[in-house]
Amino acid sequence: MSLIQRIHATSQYPTHFLTAKHILIQSGSILSCVNVDNGEQQFLLELNRFESISCLSSNPTHNLLAIAIQSTNASRIEVYAITTNSANADVDIDDTDSISLQLKYTFTECCVVGYSHLCMSNDAQFMIAASNIPALEIELWSIADQRKLSTTNAPADNIRFLTFSPTCNELFITATNRTVVVWRIYFKFDRYFLTSTLHSPPSPPQQQKQTDQEQSSSIHSLTFGADGTQFMYINERNRLFIVDESGQLQLEHTFAANDAMIAQVFYTRYYYILLRAQSQARTGLIEFFNKENMQLVYAKTFAFNFTHCVWNPNYREIVVFDDMNTMHNVTIDKVLLLNNTLQRIENDALVESRRVCQFVKSSPSTSQVVTLQCQDHVVLNTSSQLQLMCVSAAEDDVARAEDVPLSHYANICGVCALQVHHYKHGIDLLALGFNDGHFGLCLASPSDEQPARPNLKFFFLERISTCRVTQIEFNADGTLIACVSNQDNKVWFLQLARQNKVPKILGFYKLPQAPLCCCWLYDAYDNLKLILAFKNGYVMTYDAPEPAAAADDGDGDDQETYALDAYFVECEMDFSLLKIVRDPTSSSPDRIICITEDKKLRAFFLDDDATIFPDDIFVFDEHVKTITDIAIYGDLLLTASQDGQLFVRYLADASEVVLDLYAHQTCAVDADGSSSSGSGGGGVASVTFVRSGAVIVSVGYDGAVLSWRLNEELVCDNDGGSGDSSVDACECPLSAEFLATLNTVEHAADASNALTFLQKMARREHATNDATAADGMQPIVDEIQNEVANLQNTYDDIVQRVQNGSELERLTDAELIVDNAEYKALASANQREIDGIREDTRYANIGKQLVSRRIKEQCWDAMKERRQVVNGLKTKDSVCTFPILATTENDVNVGVRLQFLRTMNIMEREWCMKTNDRVKHEFDVTQPLSDPKTGYVWDVHEYSTTAAAVATEKDDSANATAVVAAGSDDEHKNGQRVKFPVSPALKSLMYHPLQLYTNFSKRIQMYLLNQRIRETKSAFNLKVKVLHQTKTGQVERINEMALEMKEIQNELEIVNADTDEIFMARCDDEEDEKHMFVVRAHEMQNKKNDHMKQSQKQNNVAPDADHQNVASRALQDMMHNTLERKDEVERLEDTLKRPEFMDTIDASQWTDAQKTEIEKYEEKKQTLLKAKEVRTKLLRTRLKALKNDVSEIIKNFDEQLKELYNLRLCVLQDVYVHQLMRIHLANDIVEYEKCGDKLRTMQHELMRLREDQHKADATYQEFDGKLQESKKKLDDLHAAEKYLERAFKKEMSSALSSDYFEYLYKLFRGKKAVPPKHGNISSKLGSIGGMDRKMSAVSSTTNDSNSTDVVSMRRSGSKQSTTANMSRRRSMSRSSMKGVSAADTQSEATDEMNFELNHHPMPADILLHDLKEDEFEEEDEQEIMQRKEDEIINPYFVAPASDLKATSTLLALQNLTKPIDLSWQVWSKFLEFRKLKMGKEQEIQDMSEQIASMQSEINALRANQGIIAESIQEIERGQRALREAADAYKLDCELFLHCRRGCVEVRECPIVTDYRGSVLIDRGVIEELNGVILKAGREQIEQLHEIKKFRRGINMLNWRAKVLDLEHHYFSLLTTEYQLRRVTKKDQEVIKGGGPDSTQKTQVSTLGRKLEFTKTTMEGKIRDKKKQFNKYATQSEKIRKSNQDLMKEIERMRSDVRDKENIADIRGTLGVQEQKKEKLQKRMDAVATRRKLTDLVAAQNEEIQFLRNELDRLRQKTFPSFSIVDTDNHI
Repeated sequence: MSLIQRIHATSQYPTHFLTAKHILIQSGSILSCVNVDNGEQQFLLELNRFESISCLSSNPTHNLLAIAIQSTNASRIEVYAITTNSANADVDIDDTDSISLQLKYTFTECCVVGYSHLCMSNDAQFMIAASNIPALEIELWSIADQRKLSTTNAPADNIRFLTFSPTCNELFITATNRTVVVWRIYFKFDRYFLTSTLHSPPSPPQQQKQTDQEQSSSIHSLTFGADGTQFMYINERNRLFIVDESGQLQLEHTFAANDAMIAQVFYTRYYYILLRAQSQARTGLIEFFNKENMQLVYAKTFAFNFTHCVWNPNYREIVVFDDMNTMHNVTIDKVLLLNNTLQRIENDALVESRRVCQFVKSSPSTSQVVTLQCQDHVVLNTSSQLQLMCVSAAEDDVARAEDVPLSHYANICGVCALQVHHYKHGIDLLALGFNDGHFGLCLASPSDEQPARPNLKFFFLERISTCRVTQIEFNADGTLIACVSNQDNKVWFLQLARQNKVPKILGFYKLPQAPLCCCWLYDAYDNLKLILAFKNGYVMTYDAPEPAAAADDGDGDDQETYALDAYFVECEMDFSLLKIVRDPTSSSPDRIICITEDKKLRAFFLDDDATIFPDDIFVFDEHVKTITDIAIYGDLLLTASQDGQLFVRYLADASEVVLDLYAHQTCAVDADGSSSSGSGGGGVASVTFVRSGAVIVSVGYDGAVLSWRLNEELVCDNDGGSGDSSVDACECPLSAEFLATLNTVEHAADASNALTFLQKMARREHATNDATAADGMQPIVDEIQNEVANLQNTYDDIVQRVQNGSELERLTDAELIVDNAEYKALASANQREIDGIREDTRYANIGKQLVSRRIKEQCWDAMKERRQVVNGLKTKDSVCTFPILATTENDVNVGVRLQFLRTMNIMEREWCMKTNDRVKHEFDVTQPLSDPKTGYVWDVHEYSTTAAAVATEKDDSANATAVVAAGSDDEHKNGQRVKFPVSPALKSLMYHPLQLYTNFSKRIQMYLLNQRIRETKSAFNLKVKVLHQTKTGQVERINEMALEMKEIQNELEIVNADTDEIFMARCDDEEDEKHMFVVRAHEMQNKKNDHMKQSQKQNNVAPDADHQNVASRALQDMMHNTLERKDEVERLEDTLKRPEFMDTIDASQWTDAQKTEIEKYEEKKQTLLKAKEVRTKLLRTRLKALKNDVSEIIKNFDEQLKELYNLRLCVLQDVYVHQLMRIHLANDIVEYEKCGDKLRTMQHELMRLREDQHKADATYQEFDGKLQESKKKLDDLHAAEKYLERAFKKEMSSALSSDYFEYLYKLFRGKKAVPPKHGNISSKLGSIGGMDRKMSAVSSTTNDSNSTDVVSMRRSGSKQSTTANMSRRRSMSRSSMKGVSAADTQSEATDEMNFELNHHPMPADILLHDLKEDEFEEEDEQEIMQRKEDEIINPYFVAPASDLKATSTLLALQNLTKPIDLSWQVWSKFLEFRKLKMGKEQEIQDMSEQIASMQSEINALRANQGIIAESIQEIERGQRALREAADAYKLDCELFLHCRRGCVEVRECPIVTDYRGSVLIDRGVIEELNGVILKAGREQIEQLHEIKKFRRGINMLNWRAKVLDLEHHYFSLLTTEYQLRRVTKKDQEVIKGGGPDSTQKTQVSTLGRKLEFTKTTMEGKIRDKKKQFNKYATQSEKIRKSNQDLMKEIERMRSDVRDKENIADIRGTLGVQEQKKEKLQKRMDAVATRRKLTDLVAAQNEEIQFLRNELDRLRQKTFPSFSIVDTDNHI
C-alpha cells in the first residue's frame, strides 16, 4: 500500500481525462486523478525506483491509459485498462467515483532515449510515439499486438502538439511553434507507411508585414475541426486558421483583441468556443462564435483567469486552471450546444462554473519547505512567492485541508533561503534570504479570526550583501541569527532581544573565503559556537559574537566599524561539508550531521578545543546521487537525494533504513512534458516533517509537492522525541508590545539597486560630517559673499561710467570684458585641450605597451631562438636567423618515446642479423640505382663539404678517410646543398627512403625530419650570431678609426666633406632583438604635435646633423672635456714667438740684437714649416691608411655577409627538401587512412544496400505473388458476374414477357430503360410459383462462391414474399373491418407497399424492421433521445462505414420505380438480383483499383531494384579503385633524384645513325600529332564502313524483292492446288484439331504446368530436407556438446574414484578392487537366491494348478459344474 497522502502541486498541468468525471494528475513519478464533481483526489499508480514518466495519453472511449516510462538505460510503454472499484460490474465507469488501473500491455522494443509525446487513436487500434533527441522519430504502434508498425524521421525536435483525428485512425497531426505537419497512415502490401504534409501559417497582409515581423507568430491552440479531417489553430495575434488535410487554408479570421489573449479554442457542431485570459483584470472570458457567420452569439465573464484549459470528452464541460492553480469545472448547458443560433443570447445561466480544488503554485526549480506549529501548516518557498498550505495527518482533516484555499504572498518574492524557529504560544519566526542580498523576518502566529490558520506578517527587511543569501541559521534559543552569502566573504549576525526595539544587526566576521554552510553548536562548556564550512574541506569554528562588542547604529562610516573581533580555530576535512544540521537529541548534544562532497551522510563531533572530528561509525552512502536535504524530528532522521529517494532512519541506530520512499522522478520535466536535466538534476529538492510528526512533505525539482503519511509504528516509536508540541520551545525574544504593533514591509522586485546596510550607515555618517563641516565653513562663506558683492558693485560702477561717457570714451560690449570670467573660460578650455592631448598620448603609449607585452608573452617568450637580423655595413644586404619555437614538455616526452622506440627497433634488427633469426633478405637500399652518380634529393647520408674538408686534414684516422670518400660522393649527389651535417645521434635513427614501409615508420621519420630541420636552423642561427658579434666589434673599430680620421681632417683643415667624408658605422635598430620592446621619444609624440616636425624641416634642421658632430662630441665625452693634444708642431708653435718690434719698428731701424733675434725667429719659422709639412704628409698617409683599413673591413664583412646569405639560401633549400619529404609522408599517411575510411564506409554502405536489395527482392516476389492472386480473384469475380447474368436471364425470362424482361435486364445492368406499356402478363404469372424450385436447381450447378449468393437471394426472396403476404393480409383485414371495397383495399395495400419500399427497399431490412417493432417496443424513448443528443453534441460523431454503404445501396435502389403491371414477388426478385449485381460490380471495381495500385507499386519496386543494383555496382567500382590506390600507397617507393639536365639518352637505331641534325621535341607534341593522324584515319575507315553498309542494304532490298516475287508465284500455285483438291475425312480432322502447332502448344503448356508443379514440389521437398538437415545438425551439435560435457564429467568422476581409492588404501580398509569383488559376489549371491526363490515359486504354482485341476475333475464326476470355463479349448 502506498504511503502517499495527497498531491499538493503537480509537475505539469493535466491534459487528459480518464473518464468523463476523472481528470488525470501527474506529479513526478506518481499518478492520481481528481473527481471534477466533488474534488476528491485518488491515488492510481506509483513507478518503480529510478523511473520517470516522460509522456502519457488516454482514451476515455475505450478506457485505456498509455504511459511512456524512462529509466536509466531503457524505456518502455505501458498500457493500462481503466476499471471501476465498484462491486457491481454493470455500473458504468463514467458513473462511478472510484477507479483503478490494471496493466494490460507492455511495449518493450522502444526507443532507448525515450519519448516526448504519446497519442492513441480514437478506436484504440494505433498509437503514435514521438521519440526524444537524438532519435527524433515518429513511431506507429499497434496497441493490440504491441508491435511497431512503422518508423519515420521527425521534421523537428521541438514538437508541442501530437494528436489523432477524432474520426479517423489514419490521420494525425504534429505541431511546433511555427509549423503543423499532417500525417497520413497508409497500409499497402502488409506494410504501414507514414506520409506527411507540412503547413506553415500564411504571411500577413502587405500593410501588416512590418508590424507582424516585429513580433514572431506562434501557434497557441491546436484542435481538429469539421469531420475530423480539418484542423484549426490560433496564433498569439488572435487569428484563427482552419486548414484541411492537404494543407490548404480554408478559413482565416481575426478576432477582436478585447485586451485579452485567446488561451484556447474548442470546436463544437455549431460554434467555435474561445477562452480568453485577461491578465490585467485577472478575469476570464468565454465566447461562442457561430461557424456560419463568425458572429458572437454568447459571452460570459468569470472572476478567475484562464491559464490552462482541458476539454471534457463528454463535450459539455471544460476544466480550467487559473493563475492561482485553482481548478474550476465550467459546465455548458446542452441547450446551447444543440441549437444553431444566429442571434445574440443573453442568459448567464447557460454557462456555470464550480470550484473543484486548488493546488500549490510551484515551478520546476529549487524550492524549500518549512513547517509551522499551527495545525500542520507548512510554508513553501518557490521562485515566485511564498505559499502557506495545510498538511493534515488525520482522516477527518483531509477534506477540510482540501477545502481551505491556499495563501499566496506575492509581496515576498525572490526568496532563496528560508529558515524557521518555533517559540512558545504558537509563535514562529521565519528568516528569509533573498537573491539580491536582502535579509528579512516574517512572523507566523495564530490569527484571531481563524485560530487554526496562521497569519504571516513580513515586518523586517535589510540588505546586508550584494550577493545571493545561501543560508540563514538560528541558534538554539532563537536569539541570534547567522547569515551567509554565496560570494561574500562575511558572515552577518542579527540579534533578537527584548531590550531592543527592533531586531539589531550586530555586525559581521571577515572570512578567508565565501562559506558553503554554517551551524550553531554548544561545546562541552556550554559556549555557543558557529561552525563554518568552506571549499576543499576547510572548517572553522568561531565564537559567538558578544552583543556589547557590536557597533551602534550611528558609529562609524565604513565596513571596519561593523567588523567584529573574531576568535576561531580551524581544521581540515577530507571532503567539503555541503550542509550541516545539529543533532537535537540529548544523548549527543555536540554532534552534527553533515552532507559531504562525496555524496555521503557523515557525523562529526565537537572536540574540547572547538575543532570537529569525524565519527567513523556514522557514514552512510545508500543514496545513488547527491543528498540535497536533511530533516530531523525527534529520533527520526530523514534524508532526500537527487535520485528521488527518501530514507528514514533512527538516530540511535542509523545503520538501518526503516522507511524507503521513491518520491520524485530522477529527471526534471519541462512545461511541455519533455524530460530535461534541469537545474538541480532531478530528484528531491527539499523535505521536512510536519509539527505533528505523522506526515512528511517533499518538494521535487520537477515542481511536484507531495505529502506522505508515516506508519503508525514510526509515529508511536517517536512520541518521546523533541519535535512534538512546544516542550523544547523558548520564549520569543521580541516583546509582545513590539509584535502587536508590527508594520508590514514589502520587498520590491527591482530591489537589486537598493543600498546595503553598510552603505546606509556610511551615508548617514557622511551626512553628519557634512553638516559639521558646513558649520565650520560659514565664516569663509560670508567673506567670499562679501567679496563677490564688492566685485559686483565695481562692475556696476564701470558699466555706469561707460554709459555716461561720450561716444569716443564709450566702450563696446566686446571691449567691455570681465577679466575674471573670460580668463576662467579660456583657461579651462586650454586646460581641457592640454588634458585631451595628454590623455590621448598616454592611452596611445599604454596601447603600444600592451601590444608589446602581449607580443612578448605570446610570441617572444615562446621562442627557443628568436629572430636576429644582420645588415651590411654599406650594402643593403641583410641576413636574418630562423625563428624556432620552443617545444612543450609534452612534445619533448613524445620525442623521447619515439627515439626510444626507434632505438629498440634498430637494436632488434641488429640482433636478428647477428643471430640469423628472421633475417630479411633485402637489396642494398643505399644504392638501388645502377648509375652510382645519381643521388637522392634527400638522403640520410647527407654530408657537408665543410665536414669533408675538415676530415681531410685528419690523415692519421682511417675513419677520416672513409668520411672523405663519402664526402666526395655526396658532393656530387647533394650538389653542394647540404652545408651542415646530420648529427650522429639523429643520423643513426633516420630511416632510408626505401625503408619506409608502414605508417608507423613514416610517422617516426616525420618527427626525425622535423628534428633535422630544427638542427639545421640552429646551426645556421649560430653562424648568424657569430657574424653579428663580428659586426659589433668591427663597428667599434670603424668608429675609432673615424674619430681618428676626424681629428686628422680637423688638423689638416679639410673642409670639403664631399671628397673627404668620414664613414660612421652603426648597428640598426632592427639588429637589436629587443628593439620592439623599447619605446623611444619620437614614438611618444602625438599626432597633434606633427606641426612641430614640419617647422623643423622648414628650418632646414637635418635629421642627420648630429652625425656630423659625432666625432667631436664623442671625443669630448671620452675625455670629459679635458682633452689636450701636444705634438712636436704644437711645441714648436708654442716656442715660436714673433718679436713685438717687428710690427712697431721699421726694418731699417732694427738693431743688431733685433736682427739676430729676427734671424732666430726665421730659423724657427722655417723649422716649423718643415715640421708642419712632414706632419701633413704623415697625417695624409695615416688618413689614407685608415680609409683603406675601413674599406677593407667593410669589404670583408660584406663578403662574409654575402657568403652567409648564400649559405642561408642553401639552408632554405635543404629545409624545403625536408619539408617536402614530410609533406610527402604526411600525404601518404592521410591518403592511406582516407582510403581505409572510405573502404569501411563503402563496405557498410554495400552491406546496407545488399540488405535493401534482399528486402526489395523479397518484397517484389511477395507483391508479385499477391498481384497474381488478385488477378485470379478478379477473373473469378468476372466469372461470377457473368454467371449472375446468366442466372438472371434464365430465371427472369421464364417469368416475364420479352418486353418486361428487356426492361428489367437493362435496369439489372445499370442502364437507363423505358418501362413497357400496360399489358396482360397473367400468362407468365403461373410460372412464378416455380421460380424457387428453378433457382434451387440452377444454384446446384454453380460454383461454391456463386451458389452462396444465389441461395441467399432465394432465401431472402422467400422471406420477402412471406413478409409481403403477411402485411397484405393485415391491410386487407383492416380494410374489411372498415367496410372498404376490394379495389380500395388493393390500392391501399399498393400504396403501403410503395411507402415501405421507399423507406426500406431491401427485404432483409424490412424483416429487421419488423423484428425491431416486435422485440424492442418497450425500449425507453428517453434513453434514445439522450443518446441522440449525445451524438449531436459530439461534433465528431460519424456513422459506421457499414451504414454508409447500406445507405448508398438504399439510395440507388430507391431510384428504381416498380411498373404497375409487375407483381411484388417478381420485383423483389429483381431487386435481389440488382443488389447482388451492384455488390459484384463494387467488388470488381475495388479489386481493379487494388490491382492498379499494386501494379504501380510493382513498377516502383522494380525501379528501386534497378537503382539499388546500380548503386551496388558503383560502390564496387569505387572499392576496386580505392583498393588499387591503397596497394599503390603500400608499394610506393617514389624517390626524388638528382638528374643531369641537358643530356638525353637515345638508343642506337640501325636506320638512323647520325643524330647531328636532330632536334629535341617534347614527347607530348609528337603524341598529339599522332593522335590527330590516327583520328583522321579512323574517320575515313568509318565512312568506308558506312558506304559498305549502304550498298549491302541496296543489294538486300533487290534480293528481297526477287524472293517475294518467287513466293507470290509459289503461293498462287499452291492456292490453286488446294482449291482443286478433294477434302477427305482426315483433312477435316486436321483442320478441326488446329494443326500440329496447336497440338504442340497444348503439349507444351501441359508439360510446362507439370514442370512448374514438379519444380514447386521439389523446392518444397528441398526446403523440408534443408530444415530437417538444419534440425539434425542442431541436434547433432547439442549431442556433441552434451557428449563433451559427459566426457568431462566421466573424467571428473574417474578422478574422484581414483582419489577415493587412494584414500581407502591409505586408511587400511578393504581396497576398492576387493570391495568391487565383494559387491559382485553379493550381487551374484542375491541373483542366485532370487533365481532359486523364483524356481520354487514356479514349482509351487504348478503344483497348486495341478491340484485345482484335479479337484475340478473329481468334482465333475459327482455332478456337472459350469463355473470354470476352459479357455484353451473354447472357440
